Amino acid sequence: MSGYEHERVNVAVAVSDDSRDSLREVAAACRALGFEQTSTLSDIGVLTGSAHVAALPVLREVPGVMAVEVERPFRIQAWRGAAARSAQVTGVAPRLRRASA
Repeated sequence: MSGYEHERVNVAVAVSDDSRDSLREVAAACRALGFEQTSTLSDIGVLTGSAHVAALPVLREVPGVMAVEVERPFRIQAWRGAAARSAQVTGVAPRLRRASA
C-alpha cells in the first residue's frame, strides 16, 4: 500500500433527484462508511464533508448517490507587469476592455 488510501479528502456527494426525499437516509448510509458530513445543501441535493480516499469507490455505490466529487486545490497567481498595473488602475483586465470605435 502506498499510504494515500488513509488520506482524507474534501468531497461533495450529489444525490439523485429520485432520492432527494430520502436525503437523510442517503447521508446516514454515507456516514456509516466513514463520510464525515459537514453540511447539507438540501435544495440541490448535495452533501459536503470529507472521506478517506479508499472509501470513495464505496461511497459512489451507495443507493441514491449520483456522484462523489473530490475538491481540487487551486492557486491564483498574482498578475505581473504592465497588464497588472493597467488592471489595477481601470479595474478591468486589459484583454476584456472594448476597443473604442
